[in-house]
Amino acid sequence: MKRLLFMLICIGCLGSGADCQTYNELRDSAAKVREKRDFATAFRLLTDGMRRTEHPYHNDLYDAAAYASLAGMSDSAFFYLDRLLREGEIDMVQYGAPSDEDFKPLFKDDRWRQLNRRADKARRDRQFRLIAAVAGCVRYADAMNAFFDSAVAALSAPGLTDIQFFRRLQRFNRFPGIDSQHRNGLLALPAKINDSTLSFCAVQLPGNYDPAVPHPLLLVLHGAVFMNTGFPDPIGIAQDGFFYTTGMNQFFSQVGYQDQAIVIYPHANREFNWMYPDDGFDMVPDLVRDVKKYFNIDDNRVYVSGHSNGATGVVSYLLKDPSLFAGFYGFNSNPRVRTGGTFIRNAINRSYFNVATDKDYYFPVSGHDSLMRIATGMGIDWQNHVYRGFPHWFPQFKESYPAFQLMFRDMAERVRNPFQHNLYWECDDVRHGRCDWISIDLLDTGAEKKEWQTRTNFTATHWIDNRDTAKVSDTVVSAFEFPRLSGAVRAHYADNRFDIETSRVKTITIYLSPDMVDLTRPVRVFVNGKEVFDKKVAYDRRFMLDNFRAEADRKAIWVNYIQLTP
Repeated sequence: MKRLLFMLICIGCLGSGADCQTYNELRDSAAKVREKRDFATAFRLLTDGMRRTEHPYHNDLYDAAAYASLAGMSDSAFFYLDRLLREGEIDMVQYGAPSDEDFKPLFKDDRWRQLNRRADKARRDRQFRLIAAVAGCVRYADAMNAFFDSAVAALSAPGLTDIQFFRRLQRFNRFPGIDSQHRNGLLALPAKINDSTLSFCAVQLPGNYDPAVPHPLLLVLHGAVFMNTGFPDPIGIAQDGFFYTTGMNQFFSQVGYQDQAIVIYPHANREFNWMYPDDGFDMVPDLVRDVKKYFNIDDNRVYVSGHSNGATGVVSYLLKDPSLFAGFYGFNSNPRVRTGGTFIRNAINRSYFNVATDKDYYFPVSGHDSLMRIATGMGIDWQNHVYRGFPHWFPQFKESYPAFQLMFRDMAERVRNPFQHNLYWECDDVRHGRCDWISIDLLDTGAEKKEWQTRTNFTATHWIDNRDTAKVSDTVVSAFEFPRLSGAVRAHYADNRFDIETSRVKTITIYLSPDMVDLTRPVRVFVNGKEVFDKKVAYDRRFMLDNFRAEADRKAIWVNYIQLTP
């Protein structure tokens, strides 16, 4: 049982579909034979399977060593323990194996003491390398930030008119080059969580990344956030780079390379994540803002996807903070906001692409069908793609490839429009009060809500048993919860006029761009049918510059704003 402490999430293999299937079949057969205490045969089956893949699972290397130990094959046992140590699994060797009865036959062998001495040295060496790697990653990010700051500072010049300065921001195209060691592989970058917490993300660059050419950006959010107690380090990202081209992420990575996209894999844990609590929610938007200073990214082609808890995070960004993104893609999601109300109507500002399987315990496929009908009835672009016969971990199966093809085909056509003429936004927390050009700054939940602000919910049933997918429970569960009162706005603009309707909202802000209004003419604003603003609005160069430095967005440049308390 102690071996379970060191089991890794399955990540698939790099071989063909048939080879991967054979590897899994052989490892399963080995486990069954081991239960019969035929350790030599279990070892032979497992090692035969591992030879069929370039990167076997680390827990299989551990099991091979255990089977060999129990079979009296000490040379083979030490061979696989040594391999684990070489591949960085120090805890497995130094803490797991000594407390595992399967390795008791090796304890009196002199090679056991030698192995532990090498593990001690490896741990000390790793600490030194980790300190150097963290410092190196932070320095690398600091250097790219300094490059961006210098390039932005150079945009200002004497004699520029406001519109000329605006056009300069739009045409900004100075980004640092990437050294050759990072052109074909993963780049580890720091991701700041707060003033005292730092994580690292993996960045997959296209093989021929050109800093002069804008690239689409895809963020992939992982699942099982509540199982993680810490963050990865840059050494782990470098050692385990193949994790991102296999298993759960195999097709994100593969099709990402084909489509010349920059693919980023953030990391979350149970304290700081995209679901619950809200402490880590800003991690992903802040990461987008950071990497747009480092790499040439098409601001209107930024996408977010994920699996399981990651897909629930995708839904949360769709409904709580969509402004940076063009498209939202969830695999095996539980489509709800965990930190507040799930305001499905907010999705009308974007779209959602859902992939579900009928053997998934996380949320019933009938619930996904109900939600799609509700969403499309509201006029939301909501797709639901259901695959039959597959469990929760669908992306690990080669049969999931068609779903990824559909996703990337949709991404190719999905472009953000930050200046759309109609917006609806609802929130119960003004930390997440903004969508594109409208922001709810202060709620008035003591006021009576308007009839058009309605609550949407439904019940989900036919829940799959996680331990036996043939079993189904008829438990009835409300899909969403609404722990707080909310406020909402409906907003429209055309021909320099804004018409805003509010419900339980006290203060709003309208952000302006020359792509929306003619700043040589007065801007008129009507709130709840009453004219509250009618005057010209000038360019605010300081606001433009500060906003550009913070957002690094060349497609949505805000030149001024109007704040109103109707």
